[in-house]
Amino acid sequence: MLVLSRKPGEEFRIGDIVIKVIATATGRAKLGITAPADQQILRGEVWEENQKREQSAMSHECLNEQQIEEARRLDEQCRGRLAEEAAEKELRDQELELLRRRMAGRIERGEVLNEDER
Repeated sequence: MLVLSRKPGEEFRIGDIVIKVIATATGRAKLGITAPADQQILRGEVWEENQKREQSAMSHECLNEQQIEEARRLDEQCRGRLAEEAAEKELRDQELELLRRRMAGRIERGEVLNEDER
Protein backbone atom coordinates (compact mmCIF):
# COMPACT_ATOMS: atom_id res chain seq x y z
CA MET A 1 0.00 0.00 0.00
CA LEU A 2 1.30 3.42 -0.91
CA VAL A 3 0.80 5.97 1.86
CA LEU A 4 0.96 9.65 0.89
CA SER A 5 0.92 12.83 2.94
CA ARG A 6 -0.73 15.79 1.23
CA LYS A 7 -1.72 19.22 2.43
CA PRO A 8 -4.98 20.92 1.45
CA GLY A 9 -4.76 22.07 -2.17
CA GLU A 10 -2.23 19.40 -3.12
CA GLU A 11 -3.11 16.52 -5.38
CA PHE A 12 -1.92 13.17 -6.65
CA ARG A 13 -2.71 11.13 -9.73
CA ILE A 14 -3.57 7.56 -10.49
CA GLY A 15 -3.48 7.28 -14.27
CA ASP A 16 -6.03 9.77 -15.61
CA ILE A 17 -7.60 10.20 -12.17
CA VAL A 18 -6.68 13.29 -10.14
CA ILE A 19 -7.29 13.25 -6.38
CA LYS A 20 -7.04 16.61 -4.64
CA VAL A 21 -7.07 17.21 -0.89
CA ILE A 22 -9.74 19.88 -0.35
CA ALA A 23 -9.65 20.10 3.43
CA THR A 24 -8.50 18.20 6.48
CA ALA A 25 -9.97 17.98 9.94
CA THR A 26 -9.32 15.81 12.95
CA GLY A 27 -9.48 12.24 11.64
CA ARG A 28 -11.02 13.24 8.30
CA ALA A 29 -9.96 14.38 4.87
CA LYS A 30 -12.18 15.94 2.23
CA LEU A 31 -11.10 14.82 -1.24
CA GLY A 32 -12.04 16.00 -4.70
CA ILE A 33 -11.75 13.46 -7.51
CA THR A 34 -11.54 14.26 -11.20
CA ALA A 35 -11.81 11.23 -13.48
CA PRO A 36 -12.82 10.36 -17.03
CA ALA A 37 -16.56 9.76 -17.48
CA ASP A 38 -16.01 6.04 -18.09
CA GLN A 39 -14.37 5.60 -14.68
CA GLN A 40 -16.70 4.72 -11.84
CA ILE A 41 -15.71 6.25 -8.50
CA LEU A 42 -17.32 4.62 -5.46
CA ARG A 43 -16.91 4.82 -1.71
CA GLY A 44 -15.54 1.58 -0.25
CA GLU A 45 -18.79 0.54 1.43
CA VAL A 46 -20.76 1.11 -1.81
CA TRP A 47 -18.24 -0.94 -3.80
CA GLU A 48 -18.43 -3.79 -1.24
CA GLU A 49 -22.25 -3.79 -1.40
CA ASN A 50 -22.09 -3.97 -5.21
CA GLN A 51 -19.69 -6.91 -4.95
CA LYS A 52 -22.10 -8.74 -2.63
CA ARG A 53 -24.98 -8.14 -5.07
CA GLU A 54 -22.90 -9.41 -7.98
CA GLN A 55 -21.95 -12.54 -6.03
CA SER A 56 -25.61 -13.12 -5.18
CA ALA A 57 -26.63 -12.64 -8.82
CA MET A 58 -23.92 -15.05 -9.94
CA SER A 59 -25.13 -17.71 -7.51
CA HIS A 60 -28.66 -17.29 -8.91
CA GLU A 61 -27.26 -17.60 -12.43
CA CYS A 62 -25.58 -20.85 -11.38
CA LEU A 63 -28.89 -22.14 -10.13
CA ASN A 64 -30.49 -21.10 -13.38
CA GLU A 65 -27.74 -22.86 -15.34
CA GLN A 66 -28.36 -25.99 -13.28
CA GLN A 67 -32.08 -25.72 -13.97
CA ILE A 68 -31.41 -25.27 -17.67
CA GLU A 69 -29.13 -28.31 -17.70
CA GLU A 70 -31.78 -30.38 -15.88
CA ALA A 71 -34.39 -29.22 -18.41
CA ARG A 72 -32.09 -30.24 -21.27
CA ARG A 73 -31.57 -33.66 -19.70
CA LEU A 74 -35.32 -34.15 -19.28
CA ASP A 75 -35.90 -32.98 -22.84
CA GLU A 76 -33.42 -35.55 -24.13
CA GLN A 77 -35.15 -38.27 -22.10
CA CYS A 78 -38.55 -37.26 -23.49
CA ARG A 79 -37.21 -37.16 -27.03
CA GLY A 80 -35.72 -40.62 -26.52
CA ARG A 81 -39.03 -41.96 -25.24
CA LEU A 82 -40.91 -40.35 -28.11
CA ALA A 83 -38.49 -41.89 -30.59
CA GLU A 84 -38.96 -45.31 -28.96
CA GLU A 85 -42.74 -44.92 -29.04
CA ALA A 86 -42.63 -43.82 -32.68
CA ALA A 87 -40.52 -46.86 -33.56
CA GLU A 88 -42.94 -49.15 -31.69
CA LYS A 89 -45.90 -47.56 -33.49
CA GLU A 90 -44.16 -47.99 -36.83
CA LEU A 91 -43.58 -51.65 -36.03
CA ARG A 92 -47.24 -52.12 -35.01
CA ASP A 93 -48.39 -50.37 -38.19
CA GLN A 94 -46.18 -52.66 -40.27
CA GLU A 95 -47.55 -55.72 -38.48
CA LEU A 96 -51.14 -54.53 -39.06
CA GLU A 97 -50.44 -53.92 -42.74
CA LEU A 98 -48.95 -57.41 -43.07
CA LEU A 99 -52.00 -58.89 -41.32
CA ARG A 100 -54.35 -56.94 -43.62
CA ARG A 101 -52.52 -58.26 -46.68
CA ARG A 102 -52.68 -61.81 -45.38
CA MET A 103 -56.42 -61.48 -44.71
CA ALA A 104 -57.00 -59.93 -48.14
CA GLY A 105 -55.11 -62.84 -49.72
CA ARG A 106 -57.20 -65.37 -47.85
CA ILE A 107 -60.37 -63.61 -48.91
CA GLU A 108 -59.22 -63.55 -52.55
CA ARG A 109 -58.46 -67.26 -52.38
CA GLY A 110 -61.95 -67.84 -50.99
CA GLU A 111 -60.81 -69.12 -47.63
CA VAL A 112 -63.38 -69.01 -44.89
CA LEU A 113 -62.58 -66.60 -42.05
CA ASN A 114 -63.68 -67.46 -38.54
CA GLU A 115 -65.43 -64.88 -36.29
CA ASP A 116 -62.22 -63.70 -34.59
CA GLU A 117 -60.54 -62.90 -37.91
CA ARG A 118 -63.38 -60.79 -39.30
